[in-house]
Amino acid sequence: ISGAAAYGVQIASPQPAKSGGRGSQVVYTVVVTNSGTVPDSFTLSLPAAGTYQWVTQLGSTSIGPLVSQQSANAQVTVFIPAAAPLIASDVVTVTATSNGSGSVSSSVTLKTSTLSYPIYLPLIKK
Repeated sequence: ISGAAAYGVQIASPQPAKSGGRGSQVVYTVVVTNSGTVPDSFTLSLPAAGTYQWVTQLGSTSIGPLVSQQSANAQVTVFIPAAAPLIASDVVTVTATSNGSGSVSSSVTLKTSTLSYPIYLPLIKK
């Protein structure tokens, strides 16, 4: 007797917070794992426009098929605007949804910040 089919997914990033210079792009790796008991494919998505500020692109919107406990990587690229303030950040949530059961999903939050450089003032002797 075998157990009932169960769908499951987990998404994570080994480095969910990164920094980059203004006008540059920051690339994240997200790892999608089929945590269910049956083979499945997954759809990656971003939230509605306006919930994050900086242009963000998914390297792929589809992962799989993956057998149970198998993982696959996908890339997410965040473009930091050249006109961004010296100290700024943006947060975006990437969601992986099971194609076998649309009610099964997992999300990871990625935070991108501008690089902050130390400012050295000249020493003026009187």
